[in-house]
Amino acid sequence: LVTGVQTCALPISWEIFHFMLGEVDSVPKKDFLTVKGFIGDIGFYEVKEAAEIAFQRFGGNSSRTFRYFCGVCINKKKAAKK
Repeated sequence: LVTGVQTCALPISWEIFHFMLGEVDSVPKKDFLTVKGFIGDIGFYEVKEAAEIAFQRFGGNSSRTFRYFCGVCINKKKAAKK
């Protein structure tokens, strides 16, 4: 798990989780690294938009929201390659 204390070095990734899931204290490390990777691939603003879309669709339901968010990011990544 990645906790808020450990995330001070990577506040941008943590901001996405707070926006999408609310005030969470920790997230699985693989999820955190996934968000970090998406930010590197498509940029912060595209990832934040994906988080907004996922939150509007599923609210704060963490597992469904995160899976949908990943799908949106993957589609954005594919579209950027075209």
